[in-house]
Amino acid sequence: MHQWKGVSDTQEHLLEAFFRGEDDASIAGDLGISRSTVRNHRFRMKERTRHAKAFLAMMGILEKSQKPGARLVDFPANTRMEDDRFALTEEEYERIISKYFREDGTLDRFPFKAKERVALLRRVVGLLAPGEKYTEKALNGILSAVTDDYVLVRRCLVDYGFVNRIRDGSAYWVEL
Repeated sequence: MHQWKGVSDTQEHLLEAFFRGEDDASIAGDLGISRSTVRNHRFRMKERTRHAKAFLAMMGILEKSQKPGARLVDFPANTRMEDDRFALTEEEYERIISKYFREDGTLDRFPFKAKERVALLRRVVGLLAPGEKYTEKALNGILSAVTDDYVLVRRCLVDYGFVNRIRDGSAYWVEL
């Protein structure tokens, strides 16, 4: 699985080599490709950068023209945003939060609908400091202040990509 979406294995290796400051000849030798192929990849990546900048500018203009409640909420970069569950407007998000959270900040219940779960998980992950490592016990302590079913919420935070963990469960964290 690629570290970055939309990047081939070769491009991933090239990006890492560019970051390390390697020259085209050594990159070509390491990857078994020609120097002109390395230059061509570098050119194509710069071209993609220009396209991405133009796309981001257009999206910024479109977002400013939308009514506030119709804007989509942002999610952390590591969440698995590959389906409609993550297409939540600010208005939908606020409605879901007010439906499931009591005034004291605890959950009334955890929903069955995936889109509603995503909204609640977005809110819950805000209780965690990005980059800080939590033991399972510490994370359970934070989550148990919000819900009695903290095990289910912890599992969903991991499954939906809001929180990363070491496979043995010894550490949990939110990406920066």
